[in-house]
Amino acid sequence: MRLEAAVTRSAETSARTAALDDTLARLNADRAALADALDKQTARAERLLAANRAVEARLIDLMGRVRMLPERPQEGRKGSGS
Repeated sequence: MRLEAAVTRSAETSARTAALDDTLARLNADRAALADALDKQTARAERLLAANRAVEARLIDLMGRVRMLPERPQEGRKGSGS
């Protein structure tokens, strides 16, 4: 009887171990997929940040150029006192 009980326990332990191995394999696959998605999104964020910086630099340059333009009197403006 003790031998049968030991064999049964061993079989149950093996089944639990196999189930845990399957769960671990699924978790590792999920982790790998999530890591890949994170890497792709991080790269995309870096590209967007670089584009944002480039646009910011162009806007700052353009604003500086506009400020350097001489002011022209505006014709037909109400309240100018002329």
